[in-house]
Amino acid sequence: MNTFDADGRLAPGQNWFEQFEQKQQERFRPDDFVDAYHKTQRDMAANYSQGYRQSSSTPRPEGWWQSMVLNAVPVLGQGKMFIETLIEKDLATGQRVNPYEHAAWTIAGSAMGAGNFVRAGAYSAAGMSGSMATMGGTMGLRATPVASAGAANVAHNAAQYAKLKEYYRALEAVTESEKTWTRLETVGATPRKNSRTGREVIERLRDEGSIVNDPIKGTLFKASDGEWHPLRYADMSHKTDAVTWWNSTGRGFGAKAPEVRQWMLDPQNYTLDYYKINRSAGAKLGNSGVRYLPPLK
Repeated sequence: MNTFDADGRLAPGQNWFEQFEQKQQERFRPDDFVDAYHKTQRDMAANYSQGYRQSSSTPRPEGWWQSMVLNAVPVLGQGKMFIETLIEKDLATGQRVNPYEHAAWTIAGSAMGAGNFVRAGAYSAAGMSGSMATMGGTMGLRATPVASAGAANVAHNAAQYAKLKEYYRALEAVTESEKTWTRLETVGATPRKNSRTGREVIERLRDEGSIVNDPIKGTLFKASDGEWHPLRYADMSHKTDAVTWWNSTGRGFGAKAPEVRQWMLDPQNYTLDYYKINRSAGAKLGNSGVRYLPPLK
């Protein structure tokens, strides 16, 4: 067994690495991190039971919820907490953190992800012992490789995020090509009877004699079936079906392009029809398989 003299110097026959390992085992035991983790859990439960979250007058620091969200992200959150342990400061809030408790949380998150907290916590504690000793000022040389490992972890996460983003872009492109386009997405909404376009249509039909004022029945209009109906039962009806115009002409301008909206708001493209007739015709057109084609730009 390795031993030291009364002054803490290396005993005869022991090399410097054995001395380093022995001191590390004496200073940083895996059980210490496990105890710190459970202590943190007990403190949180006690604070919650006492109504800490409701009664505390100390405002949460700016960025606290961003820090919590980042901590919950696998790998990325552990890398963040690992770096915070080294610099003793929360990267999101800027507040000082307890390096030992922070290290315990980092180890706990890594261990639970591996499915064996105690064993993984021991290995993590052994791997992190050099960086923790930096806090005491006795193992300064260990800070550089630990910080490099943390930076490499962040770089790895960034690369994974870039790949994931590229995957979703490709998925969106495929989805876009298979998308079923609707009337509102392509040409936009049809103007109402009381809109500027609707009023101009009514005035034109009145001049043409298709709208009259009956002293008993009120204002009537002549529908496509040749019958007179109260104006309140009238729908704005395209002279040329919107889907037909879009598929032949409008899609070349793009979805709801200025030229498309201009066509939709032009009163010369509308007449009035009895709502049952107009909506039945639209349903028949949809049932026939006619669909709005994707825009060309």
